Amino acid sequence: MTDNKEMIQEKNDQKQENRESIFIPKSYSSDDPNFYIGVNGVGYLLPRGENALVPPHVARAFERAQKMERMRDKRLKSLKKM
Repeated sequence: MTDNKEMIQEKNDQKQENRESIFIPKSYSSDDPNFYIGVNGVGYLLPRGENALVPPHVARAFERAQKMERMRDKRLKSLKKM
């Protein structure tokens, strides 16, 4: 029984080591205090305005989403000038 608990604890420690910290900024357009991100059918509910530890693939997805938002904002700004 103790060996099983030790194995589970060791796996959890390994998962924690493979995590990356990301910061989700607070949103003024939404009153929701959490940010949902889904990757490959697995959902993560992360607190806004705080650092969160997530697996590397979730951090990459969040970075891509932020990049796309910046590109969209830049495009919308250029269209408004027309």
